[in-house]
Amino acid sequence: MIHIFFESLNIMKNQPERKFNQEAWRFSVQVFFSSIVLGLCIFKLGSPDNDKNVALYWGGLSSVLAYWLPSLGQTRDDREQPSITQKTFAATENANGNGQILAQVAETTVTSNTNP
Repeated sequence: MIHIFFESLNIMKNQPERKFNQEAWRFSVQVFFSSIVLGLCIFKLGSPDNDKNVALYWGGLSSVLAYWLPSLGQTRDDREQPSITQKTFAATENANGNGQILAQVAETTVTSNTNP
């Protein structure tokens, strides 16, 4: 019996390690908080009492729905390609000898092509 237990521990040790998926975690948190806001706004809009904050609940409802719904006027090809811009600066002595001048030396932009 003990031998089987130790063999199962050895099998578990040789299993591939699961990596943390940040995108899945972020999506889960976004869905969780969006559900809470939607639920609160729908509940408060459906309650029979005369509330002065009806515009606030409609704004919360429409903003969460606008966040999740796709943009109708923009296609995948129209979106701006993601890019990274790196600027390099250098400091040199001033000609008068009373300080330093900071000047941009180079600028590099890298754009990734995400089209299939």
